[in-house]
Amino acid sequence: MRSTRIGVLGMSLATLFLTVSAHSSKPGDAVSLKERAVRLLSEGQFARAVEALSRAIALEPDRALSYLSRGSVYCHMREFPRARSDIDRAIELDPKNPEAYLARGTVFDELGD
Repeated sequence: MRSTRIGVLGMSLATLFLTVSAHSSKPGDAVSLKERAVRLLSEGQFARAVEALSRAIALEPDRALSYLSRGSVYCHMREFPRARSDIDRAIELDPKNPEAYLARGTVFDELGD
């Protein structure tokens, strides 16, 4: 059951991939950092993906998908308090995103909330 719940979080990572692939990027911009995060995730380098997403968030702090994606990576790393913080921020920025609520439910379940 746990792998199914964590699998729900893969939706936001897939959304990140589709969003990134729809935009062109320049080295050092937020899109290129998200592209890097997608590549690092595919290689299983979660900590480095978090670093890339954190840099993208610093450049575009109002992008809910970046917070949701970083929160999903934290979930894969089983760092649920950090995941909860990022997912909550994603909901504040985009309260109509159903993926964020699914992700938050997964985090609540893992934390026993």
